[in-house]
Amino acid sequence: MRRFLFWMLFRLWDLGFTPQYLVRLGGTSLGRVLARKIIESRFQMQSQSAREALVDYFYHISAADAAGEHSLSTILQSGAYARDPLCDRMDALKVPTVFLYGELDWMNYRYAKSICERMSVPTSVHVVEGAGHHLYFDNVNAFTQVILKTCRSSAGAHDAVVCEEKRKVSLSYSQNEYDEQELPSTSQKDQLGAPFPACGP
Repeated sequence: MRRFLFWMLFRLWDLGFTPQYLVRLGGTSLGRVLARKIIESRFQMQSQSAREALVDYFYHISAADAAGEHSLSTILQSGAYARDPLCDRMDALKVPTVFLYGELDWMNYRYAKSICERMSVPTSVHVVEGAGHHLYFDNVNAFTQVILKTCRSSAGAHDAVVCEEKRKVSLSYSQNEYDEQELPSTSQKDQLGAPFPACGP
């Protein structure tokens, strides 16, 4: 009997039935009960008031007409296993990559470390303390610090690219026999609010 129930659940998932569908099917009373059970199981580290707000939010977006949830069974197999795992394609990326995990995440950050070893670009793995899978919500401050640190560390590389692009633009005007146009001065860039660094022509 148990095997039959699991088979039925997996089959329903493949047909596009989602937890949100059950919430809609349950109506106002049962649907809200289901929404509460889902939130209580996924956000145990949050305060009671935060969970209440999440229940209200989750119920209303689930009770509305289905939209993005239709993609869930296309992207994921039953049990949240990817149909076309991204990890098999990560070594093809040509940009610096940062992996973020929660300390209590159900996903194992150690696997990301093994992926980093196969990649040819700068990579790093950050584990946010005291957070689960929803690390941006479970530990807002730590998550924000990691994001800011990552942005600041990549700023120098971005500035170098901007300078190089400006040189290419200036060169392309000359090669195409257009009037050579003057690049914005520092004061003009400040007025425009452009994030260009000071660099040579």
